[in-house]
Amino acid sequence: MTKLLVIAIAGISGCGKTSIVKSAAKHFACKCLHFDDYIDKNTYPQDMTQWFVDGADVNQIKTPRFAKAIRHHIKTSEGLLLVEEPFGTCRDEVSTLIDKTILLDVPLAICLSRVIERRLKRVSALNKGQVLKYLASYQDYLHQVYQSTFEQTRAVADTVINNNQCYDKAVTNIVEFINSVKEG
Repeated sequence: MTKLLVIAIAGISGCGKTSIVKSAAKHFACKCLHFDDYIDKNTYPQDMTQWFVDGADVNQIKTPRFAKAIRHHIKTSEGLLLVEEPFGTCRDEVSTLIDKTILLDVPLAICLSRVIERRLKRVSALNKGQVLKYLASYQDYLHQVYQSTFEQTRAVADTVINNNQCYDKAVTNIVEFINSVKEG
């Protein structure tokens, strides 16, 4: 059996990871796994502000079911697996399972607007407090968390794709990168 190539699409919330992974998986007719599908109440540190003050160690973000799912695909599949992993190979839990990381680079303000738009589409007018709470957290510490984890991921990424450009161009650049990796 041929070794499975595992490519991570990384980036901060709102940078377009999910859309890119879905488009690339469709292009390559391959399977994909999404980080958010494996989040539970124990994934993130309880006090994110303190976590950031203590150095924003992404190894404290735990997704054992996600790592298990990737390992399962490595044992049972061939070809290509795309994983949406916000931190690329920065987390020890998944770092040895990922062959290459593509980091999506999008300005924080664009990401914030996408997250707000997404949340507004999901909540009723009565629940707008959730959006306001997110904005308060963003202003308080989240923007620094996103910037810090982005820089950590950039340091280990195999390539960085600007997803602030035309969406189709970003997908094309990712497809070209994956093809170059597959060709060796």
